Amino acid sequence: MTTTSDDDWQAAFDALPVDPPPPPVAHETPQERTTRAHLEAQDWRQGIADRVDPATNAELRRRIAEAIRDAGGDPDRWTEWDDEPPGDGVDDDYHPLQPYLIDWSEFWDADLDEQEWLLEPLFAQRRSHALYAGAKTGKSYLVLAACAALATGRAFLGKPAGEPIDVLYLDFEMSREDLRDRLAEFGYGPDDDLSRLHYALLPSLPPLDTEAGGLALRDAAVAVGAKFVVIDTTSRAIAGDENDADTLRAFYRHTGLLLKQALIGWMRLDHSGKDATKGQRGTSAKNDDVDIVVRLERTDTGQKLTATHRRMSWYPEETVIKVADVDGVMTFTQPLSLTGSGWPAGTKDVADLLTTHGVPLDASARKATEMLRAAGCGKAFKAVSSAMKYRRQAADAAVGDLVENHTETALEGAERGPSADRAPESRARSERGRADGENPAPLQASAALDAAERGEAHPDSDRARARASHVVDAPAGPAERGDLEDVDDEDPFA
Repeated sequence: MTTTSDDDWQAAFDALPVDPPPPPVAHETPQERTTRAHLEAQDWRQGIADRVDPATNAELRRRIAEAIRDAGGDPDRWTEWDDEPPGDGVDDDYHPLQPYLIDWSEFWDADLDEQEWLLEPLFAQRRSHALYAGAKTGKSYLVLAACAALATGRAFLGKPAGEPIDVLYLDFEMSREDLRDRLAEFGYGPDDDLSRLHYALLPSLPPLDTEAGGLALRDAAVAVGAKFVVIDTTSRAIAGDENDADTLRAFYRHTGLLLKQALIGWMRLDHSGKDATKGQRGTSAKNDDVDIVVRLERTDTGQKLTATHRRMSWYPEETVIKVADVDGVMTFTQPLSLTGSGWPAGTKDVADLLTTHGVPLDASARKATEMLRAAGCGKAFKAVSSAMKYRRQAADAAVGDLVENHTETALEGAERGPSADRAPESRARSERGRADGENPAPLQASAALDAAERGEAHPDSDRARARASHVVDAPAGPAERGDLEDVDDEDPFA
């Protein structure tokens, strides 16, 4: 075996050919020499990499270029950045994060939509939701009724009647017959305009925990102008194992994030585990990618919603909904309660302050907070939010009392016959009720008063009394049956 000494290695190294240094360029500045040296070194490194594995490196460069192009960038410009010598800087127009950076000079002056709610107290504006429940508790039933009300502009729970809003609903479970039956139960028919309820029945989409699925859903929502998207249900819309946290992270990265960037709110419906109080079925990561997590439970008279996780303090921790059949139409109402431990301390005082300063009932909590601050009596946002809801419920309760007074007067008049001394007072009450175009109950009471003055009975007398506690959502009809178990032999939530 022949050994080589250090002197031999040194001699061999000295004998290696050495390229002569490049001749200096006439009038080349120090900065230009630095730039030229940088580019020559880069070419030398790239040549080595290509010789090592030219196919692999070419594929890698192709993938990088595609990723930059998909993100809205210019791959050629990206290469130019890499060629820039240190210290020369980069053109801001091509910064990869430029579209996402806050422009502080415009941030506070931007005219943002101040409404916290898309549909109070269920859907928060531009927020991500997860609603879960056990089987046959009515989660899809409630959400479909709410979406149909949004799309048609009907009043529903805390939202008054207004302009229709586009909603995209992905239903991976029901049939056309099921959908038709449910909409009919909510009082919809061929004469109702449901064109803004973009209902995708049993859609064939790439899984929403993949890039293709997320892009397809985002593009579809943007195409129809949707402000809210419902995914019913999660397990049927993903490819990965719902017990794997990576599946939900992929769902958010590919779908949830894209919808949020497009300022579109969304809700993911899901099943609970064997014990509903322990959360959604599958990985606990289902609580991490949304702003609000709500558990729905069935009660004797309807449903109860409990927010188990929420990023916004103004989203209610608990909501009780009464579901009842009124004249063959399923209605959803919130029991009015102005007392009890449900309101934070000082709520009524803040509500009185809002009334004193003329804050409109339909103002957002943010706007109301700003108005109080401008008046020199600022209050915390959470307190103002509770007070605004308190005021709206108080207004609803006042309308109910007014209807009850109209109805009692009508019933008494029908039994007594015409009375010259009481008719003017009854007529005045009736006219006050007529002014509320969105509330059919005072109109029924008014019709009953007309009959009473003529000494006649009126079929709407009983109906008006029944309508006193359902002035927002329920259509005119016979007296309400309060308990769901007595409504129908068929379970409305099935």
